[in-house]
Amino acid sequence: MPMGILSKKEEGFSAERLISLAKSNLGVGSYGALITFIGTVRGSTRGGSRVVLLEYEAYEEPAKESLQSIAEDISKIDGVRDVLICHRYGTFVPGEEVLFIAIASERSDSGFEAVRQAVYRVKHEAPIWKKEITEDGGYWVGAEGA
Repeated sequence: MPMGILSKKEEGFSAERLISLAKSNLGVGSYGALITFIGTVRGSTRGGSRVVLLEYEAYEEPAKESLQSIAEDISKIDGVRDVLICHRYGTFVPGEEVLFIAIASERSDSGFEAVRQAVYRVKHEAPIWKKEITEDGGYWVGAEGA
């Protein structure tokens, strides 16, 4: 059953929990690959500035709906058996985990393609915004030219 989760940092969602959920949703032998993606906070910007903090804000209900819809759509890819997506929000330091995706698939090729599509869609469709705070100041990512 596809699942999209929006989780506050304080709730402590982890990769281990995602994998446990994925495995408990499926029967033994019903998939050939369980592929996971863990997105972490980078320590530097594209321009090379050192990141001190990253703040994620979410428009909660629409973000939950968007993550669920993405999970449901990705689950329709041929060969995909289940999809779990969790995006955390709050204030994070470099190295902390913020995005978790688990795809159970019949074969690895369909699973890897599903992960790629899920990451792209979450980054471009979910109403979740990030503010990078660097040694040089802070700015909302994507709003630099606004």
